[in-house]
Amino acid sequence: MTQASWTSPYCPDPREFSETTLDRINEGCLFWIYMGHGNPRSLDIFTLPDRRFPILTAAQVPTIACSAGAPIAVFFSCYAGAFDAPEDCLAEEMLQHPRGPVAAIAGSRVTLPYAMAVMSSGLMKECFQKRDPTLGNLTLGDILLNAKRSMAEDQSTDRGRKALDNMGRLFTTSSEELAAQRQDHQHLFNLIGDPLLRVKSPRRITVRVQASTSPGEDLQVNFQSPVAGPATVELVVRRDRLTFQPPQRGNYDSGDQFLSSFDDIYRQANDPRLADKRLTVTTGETAVQLPIPTNASGNCHVRVFVHGKKEHAMGSANVIVQKTAPDEQKEDETSANN
Repeated sequence: MTQASWTSPYCPDPREFSETTLDRINEGCLFWIYMGHGNPRSLDIFTLPDRRFPILTAAQVPTIACSAGAPIAVFFSCYAGAFDAPEDCLAEEMLQHPRGPVAAIAGSRVTLPYAMAVMSSGLMKECFQKRDPTLGNLTLGDILLNAKRSMAEDQSTDRGRKALDNMGRLFTTSSEELAAQRQDHQHLFNLIGDPLLRVKSPRRITVRVQASTSPGEDLQVNFQSPVAGPATVELVVRRDRLTFQPPQRGNYDSGDQFLSSFDDIYRQANDPRLADKRLTVTTGETAVQLPIPTNASGNCHVRVFVHGKKEHAMGSANVIVQKTAPDEQKEDETSANN
């Protein structure tokens, strides 16, 4: 997460915001996603109280150098996919660059928050929830097509769609207008790239942990992997939490000391790990003890990732880290003494 707001812990040094954007593209990921304002040849401008910095422009595309796999770029913005503009749009420039993204999904005209939220929800479901292992890896064209079809369907019983519709009605009182907006965005968003590109999905790992644990204890993690290879087992905080208390930036300071401190906070904010262990596993059942830090608390996840030679696998389980209540601790001590 990289956010163009100097008050956010997800903001790197603002003076290097554009370079950080390029670093996130270059380091490799499945999807590189931008949400914000856009133009045919550039993204938004990061505005500070005393200066402004571009986020990404077409002129910077030649400096993209994806080194660990080419991502699929997704632009939830206006105009980044305006393929009929006099000059190639930003999405086209990125796709044509030899070391750029392998494909792009982008809007060709003015796009609106409600319909983009419905589109993004549909894409996430297609990519991460509706995978049928018997069908093999889905093509990117099918993923986008199915997401667009879901926008046209009546999904009033779906909790996620219902929530998005309720938020959409803050800007309009008409359900028909919301439906028309979704229909418009079915045509506004296009795939620039090969629709037959197969998005390789991970094999599924079954992870089992106890429902809750306490700080300072060892948590036993049992998992069954269909893939052999190097494995990483992590305890991470939930996505709406951080592992630390970030500083409150109430007043802007243009000095080097203030701005230079952003990068360390940015790195910490993007590292959800409380504990991790690396090992090599074979297929089948594995058990590992994961030490819980004394400062850990709250709703967390245990994540397991295995990197095989030709395929990979992942899985997760929820766990709550909570301190033992005084009464429970006294009862445990009594039981031990008996």
